[in-house]
Amino acid sequence: MSQKQLTGKQSDFLKIVVATAARGDLESTREFVDNKPEWIHTVGSHGRTMLWESAYRGKQEVVQFLVERGADVNICGCHYTPHLVEISPYCATQLAGRHDVAAYLLENGATVDIHSAAYLWEIYRWWNGGHRPTGRDATL
Repeated sequence: MSQKQLTGKQSDFLKIVVATAARGDLESTREFVDNKPEWIHTVGSHGRTMLWESAYRGKQEVVQFLVERGADVNICGCHYTPHLVEISPYCATQLAGRHDVAAYLLENGATVDIHSAAYLWEIYRWWNGGHRPTGRDATL
């Protein structure tokens, strides 16, 4: 594979590197990380890392690669909601129904904090006998 030419600007990270991880392109992601290992921890658009983007989209191989290279599994990123809420990669994967990736993140140190539990309605389920509220109860 020919090496990708980057200008060295932060926009490279936002437009090219994060997008590569989000698409699940393991070969290119590996090349970028080999050339600039610090990008594993770089926070891009909306506070998202390569791990957050690849986890949210269920790109298991890229997630595993990044975790093995030392990516922090608990760095939050902003999720597109009306309020732009910061959520963890674990929370994002659960929200997107990527339960296999979520399980992998938990096995590798992801924590479920009060914010993630509330965002995912897990707290209400615990208090309400395991059921998510519906109808009028959903506004409580």
